[in-house]
Amino acid sequence: MNSKITSLLAIISQNIGDLALQSDDAFLIENLTERIELIIHKLKFFPDKPKVVCIEGLSPIKVVDNLVVELVEIAGGKPILIQNEEQSLSKIWEQIAAENPEIIIVMPSGFTIARTLQQMDILLGLPGWKDATAVKNNRVYIADASSYFNAKSPHLVNSLEILAEIINPQYLNYGYEGTGWIKFEC
Repeated sequence: MNSKITSLLAIISQNIGDLALQSDDAFLIENLTERIELIIHKLKFFPDKPKVVCIEGLSPIKVVDNLVVELVEIAGGKPILIQNEEQSLSKIWEQIAAENPEIIIVMPSGFTIARTLQQMDILLGLPGWKDATAVKNNRVYIADASSYFNAKSPHLVNSLEILAEIINPQYLNYGYEGTGWIKFEC
């Protein structure tokens, strides 16, 4: 089994109350493994990986942790890594803008899509927001972090599928658009 799949299954196991990858869970494990393998298989033929930043905090801006970074990689993106030290909003945004992401996914921890929409003014008011490649190319998305990107969520494979849909919409469609994520019209 691929090490990325093994790693992700171990994380899922820990996060859903110690599913414990036992033989009586064979069907569930097989299903999760197949879903992950499908994404990896489809995307291995497409070497171009767009630069992706996932924003999990808005005030102050904070980017995602290692788990979502790993999901972005499996989903076919090249995650932008920013140090989440105590920095001002403008400093973190300057770092993100310097990396010029092709895709911005806004997923504030614990926020629904509706709640995130109410907070988007924070990003829209940043200097240079309109100049970002993701904004110019209309590749800004809002994900339902409350349901799918909670560190203790049993839905990590769903989260992976959501990211794969967002990053590679021309190749993957799992039907989460509108419920798990939306495109933000800039």
